[in-house]
Amino acid sequence: MSGKSCVGCKFLYTVGTGYSNWTHLDDEVNCAKDRNQNLPADEPDDWDEANDNWPMTKNARCELYSPGVKVALDVDGVDGPADQTCDEEAITAICAHSGREPHGDA
Repeated sequence: MSGKSCVGCKFLYTVGTGYSNWTHLDDEVNCAKDRNQNLPADEPDDWDEANDNWPMTKNARCELYSPGVKVALDVDGVDGPADQTCDEEAITAICAHSGREPHGDA
């Protein structure tokens, strides 16, 4: 791992946690390629992605880093990665890792 953040990587995504979309409690941050040994982990409330003040992602960039949109999957599974990005490589990786369908499960 290099000394740069993995924030901004197309393989970094979040999954909402809670009972439903109406009772969304937190977000879990994941790496679809399982390259960050610190993830999955709950997203902290004070995470400043622009400056990456979170030790779990800071200094964790790997050789697979590729800039892209961070996908945020909802609790109920209504949205899938293809609803948020057009990057086929990211969609395929996130679907395989999360078990979600490209356009959601619901």
